[in-house]
Amino acid sequence: MAVHYITLYRCLAQKAKQAGSIYHSWLALTLEEEYEGFKFKVLFNKYGYTPHHAEHFVENGYEKLLMADPHMRRSVIIYNIDKEEIEWEIPLERG
Repeated sequence: MAVHYITLYRCLAQKAKQAGSIYHSWLALTLEEEYEGFKFKVLFNKYGYTPHHAEHFVENGYEKLLMADPHMRRSVIIYNIDKEEIEWEIPLERG
């Protein structure tokens, strides 16, 4: 489910930018937003990260994302949505 949120977020940001909306900046969007009647929630948005794959799961009552960032960070990341912090990050070996 998280992948759909992230993809949708990028699509909406691009559409808003093309329309000249004030929402063209990634920082202008809040965590929960409504865009032309469609409600969405941004689960992860940190500068310097470009996750291409994300899995949403719950562990010990906390919502988390398991993400793969093969370009900028070249790592696997576990992000705690509730605490808004990266709990674990391990770099991938090049090869």
